[in-house]
Amino acid sequence: MHATFPPGSSGTLRVADGSEGFISDPRRRVGAAEQPLAGDETGFALDQCGGGCEVSYAFALREAAQQLRDAEAAEQFGEALVAPSSSWLLGIPGQHGYSLEVHTAAPSVFLSAFPALDPSRPGDAVASPASTIFAPFAGLGAWRARALRVSDAEISVGVAGDTYGTGDDEIARWLEQTWTPLADYYAGLAQLHPLILVVPGDSRIHGVTLGNGGSSVLLRVGSDVTLAEALHSWVPTHEFIHVLFPSVAPRLPWIEEGLATYVEPIVRARAGRVSVEQFWRDLVRGLPKGLPQRGDHGLDNTRTWGRTYWGGALYWLLVDVRLRERTNNGRSVQDALRAILHAGGNVSVDWPIERILSVADSATQGSDFRNTYDQMAAAPWAPDLKRLFADLGVSVKGDRVSFNDRARLAGVRASITTSPKG
Repeated sequence: MHATFPPGSSGTLRVADGSEGFISDPRRRVGAAEQPLAGDETGFALDQCGGGCEVSYAFALREAAQQLRDAEAAEQFGEALVAPSSSWLLGIPGQHGYSLEVHTAAPSVFLSAFPALDPSRPGDAVASPASTIFAPFAGLGAWRARALRVSDAEISVGVAGDTYGTGDDEIARWLEQTWTPLADYYAGLAQLHPLILVVPGDSRIHGVTLGNGGSSVLLRVGSDVTLAEALHSWVPTHEFIHVLFPSVAPRLPWIEEGLATYVEPIVRARAGRVSVEQFWRDLVRGLPKGLPQRGDHGLDNTRTWGRTYWGGALYWLLVDVRLRERTNNGRSVQDALRAILHAGGNVSVDWPIERILSVADSATQGSDFRNTYDQMAAAPWAPDLKRLFADLGVSVKGDRVSFNDRARLAGVRASITTSPKG
């Protein structure tokens, strides 16, 4: 690794926690003079670099992947490696922006979620507007790469291994058909360039999303997963919704996870991949898990699984119902999400909650997002779910779901899973 730092650079060079032990022979060059770069458990001191300097070091990426076995740090899949650049690229915390050039010997490739400096040569050099200390996934080695075009988005796909129940063409078709209803829901994908890495998994489909300067998703796919099963899995849609919303984690994970929990089945229901009955059955059964329990301090301050996922989903449902009721189905959460995405709000950037609420309320011409946030964020407030579902005209007995079209908010309930006209 060779890094060039501009004049005025100073501070402590670091990689992500846990990757420090795989660095060797760190050296600093200022002018013609080169010397070892001193370091300790906190990192390497970049001093005497006022006029600019160069740093070189080696990073044992394969060894890191074999020992760490965690894709969010480093993991190996045959001859393909997954490792965010924050694992192997020394950087100064708080220093934003860098360009990165990676040279590989064929047939190895470098797959990055960062935008290319030269779009005509996407693998040569990329740039990140964000800090090196946290980064999206990157792939190096024996990846089978291709590009998908969905709406206005260019989606880079890398597939590792050959233990899948489907071929690469079917995997690409599955991903394209998963993104397509999202493009419809969001009125386009805001010219995003997400990176999707597909790797072998133990069973079914599991996923994780990383942002900060770029958008990336890692999907673990079991060998017994068929194309039909993949198309009906909730996991990819859940992860892709994370891509389409600004990052607020780890500060407020509930608003991200709650959004994906609520909107994912709506998107799939409109695409005919989950029934409307299943959508409401899951909400009736799941939302009680998100209600505040003893010792709760509101969604912002309570990090339990139930409050994060189902408490967050409750927030989005309540806002959606209130919006639709106030505007006679003229405005909805969908309008707010479209506005946020097309204002540049996606997982590659951090947005404060105030900006999210402001853009959402502006797009829906009200204060429903702010008012509901103030009601639920800092205090353990809970609605009467029994009354809410009665108003919506939803009844669940065992596995049977029935709808009352004469209920006060029956029109709101029907509109949630129906694509708006026009």
